Amino acid sequence: MVDSGHIVPTGRLVTKGSPANVVYRNLGTVTNGYPGRLAVRENTDYDVKVSDGVLPPLGWIGYEQQATQYQVADITTINVVDTEVPVISGGGFTIYMPSGLAKGTVATQGDLLLSWTNGQVVPGVFMGGRYAIKVPFMNATGTALVDTGIDIPGGVMITDCMLNVTTNTASGTLDVGFDYAVEGGDLDGLLDGESIATAGLVVHDAVDASTANITVGALLTEVEIKDATSVYYAVPTGYVTDGTIKSLVYTPSDHAMAGYIYVFIESPGIVPVGRAGAAADASSEAANIFVETTL
Repeated sequence: MVDSGHIVPTGRLVTKGSPANVVYRNLGTVTNGYPGRLAVRENTDYDVKVSDGVLPPLGWIGYEQQATQYQVADITTINVVDTEVPVISGGGFTIYMPSGLAKGTVATQGDLLLSWTNGQVVPGVFMGGRYAIKVPFMNATGTALVDTGIDIPGGVMITDCMLNVTTNTASGTLDVGFDYAVEGGDLDGLLDGESIATAGLVVHDAVDASTANITVGALLTEVEIKDATSVYYAVPTGYVTDGTIKSLVYTPSDHAMAGYIYVFIESPGIVPVGRAGAAADASSEAANIFVETTL
C-alpha cells in the first residue's frame, strides 16, 4: 500500500484546507454536472455548466456547502438541472474529484493539472511559456492504430506536438494525429514519423533535403519552403480544431516504445487549476483524483 497523504472522503469533497470563495449558481445544463467537476459561465452570471475546454473555469461544483434541499444523495450522484450549486475557488485547498481525471491520461503525483472538457482535468506540462496536455503512448510489437481516448475540443488552437520518450528503440517512429476513419481527420497530421531512437524530448526534423523526412505534421505546417541549396524548411502555423476532428490517435512502428505525447494547446478554457495530490491512472476509464488547487 502506498501512502499518498490523502484519504478518500465521505460526504464531502474538500479534504484539506478551506475554500476561500464559495458562491452559489444555478446549474443551467446538467450534463456531467457531478459534484467536484469544474464549472464555467453559461448564459448569465448566475448560470453555470461544466467546463468545456473553451470557456475559462470559475471553480469546482461543491457538495458539502450546498443547501440541504438541493443536495444530492452522495458525491458521485449527478446534480439536478436548475438547482443551486456551490462553486468553490480560491486555491489553498485539496479537492477530491470522483471520475475527475479524463480517460486516456495518467497522472503522477505533482503533475500540473489543466482544466478540460466534461468538467474534468488532464495532466499537463509547462514548457517554453506554453501549456501542453500529457498523453501516454506505448507499444510492444505491431503497427496497429491506437485511439488515446482523448477528444480535443473544437475551437482550440494546437500550436505544436512533441514526444518525451521513456523507452527508446533505434529505427522506431511514431505518427500522431486525428482519427481518419471516424472523423475525416489526418492520422499523422501532428507528427509524421517522429523518431523514438533516443530517450527524452524529441526535436522535430523540420529541415531536410526531402519533404518526406520532415516530421512536423501537415496540420501544423501550412508551407514548406525550398531554399537555393534545395533544402526544405517547414514553417509551423498551428491548427484550429473545427469541432469535427477530435479523437487523438497514434500509430507506432513495429518496435517496443513508451513515453508521452505533449499536445500544446492554446485556449482560455485550458488553464492550470492545480497539481495531482496522488497518482491516478485513467488509461482505460476516467479515474478519481485528488487536486491540490490553485484556481
